[in-house]
Amino acid sequence: MVYTSIRNLALIRNIAVIFPLKRKLNFLISRYLKNENRLKIPFAKNWDIYINVSENNHSTISNLILEGSNSQPEGKLLKRLHTELPDNMTLVDVGGNIGSFFCQFINKCSKVYVFEPIPRLYKVIQESIKLNHCQTATLITKAVGDIPGHVKMLDNNNSNVVADVASAEEIIDINVTTLDIELENLQSIDLLKIDVEGYELHVLQGAHKIINQHKPFMLIEVHPGFLQNYHKSHTDIIAFVEEHNYSIEYFSFLAEERDPKWKRILHRWYGNNGLIFSDKKSFLKDVDLDPKLMSYHLFCKPLN
Repeated sequence: MVYTSIRNLALIRNIAVIFPLKRKLNFLISRYLKNENRLKIPFAKNWDIYINVSENNHSTISNLILEGSNSQPEGKLLKRLHTELPDNMTLVDVGGNIGSFFCQFINKCSKVYVFEPIPRLYKVIQESIKLNHCQTATLITKAVGDIPGHVKMLDNNNSNVVADVASAEEIIDINVTTLDIELENLQSIDLLKIDVEGYELHVLQGAHKIINQHKPFMLIEVHPGFLQNYHKSHTDIIAFVEEHNYSIEYFSFLAEERDPKWKRILHRWYGNNGLIFSDKKSFLKDVDLDPKLMSYHLFCKPLN
């Protein structure tokens, strides 16, 4: 299978830094945004993403080409964690999507376990692992929850578990496992990342044993609005983490969405430094503000 490389990629990305109005830059990459194109896109150091263009991923591919890893709002936090976390880690990535998280830590890991249940997404990870000649990553094509079984999921780019809301999108049946089942024989787990569009607490409840045993650092993307679909709350996640003897750092990388448009445009030049909350009270207050933000990040450190 032949993949097309992006010509003059460094120049395109430099132009995107100077003129970061993404929609205005599509003329630079329109030749690549044709359905059925197979693209090789450099993303992180020594890691390329291999992806097929389809009608539903033009925006994703545009961001990958124009910005690479800088397309992630939480990019500066990930760079900080890359420096702080130990080498030779065992990393567990729940909600792998197209692999844009774990690949940024692949050079620090002796083992990586990636969970991604949506076929169109795990095929990207599968191909990228193969063509990057990665020997340390294991891809598990199951959803993760609190009990094994089956769930209905929306066949989209965010891997949503269907809750109570009807949807016009295609729904697929997915096998569910738990981290306690899948990872019970691991000798160590150093970092657990969870990004599951509102299903966060289910994943944590199904990982009770390994969290108690290994005390990994945890990076959890919390979606307050989506959690409500499952009759859960961000405060439930905080309570679970604190009960397992962790401290929590609270971050927002979407706070600029509350700014006027002119200010948001300026942020595109200065980058997203994110908002670090001084304490839990400040975080909870922000969650209640309008307009509501889709997600926050919790970085959880074991206290012993």
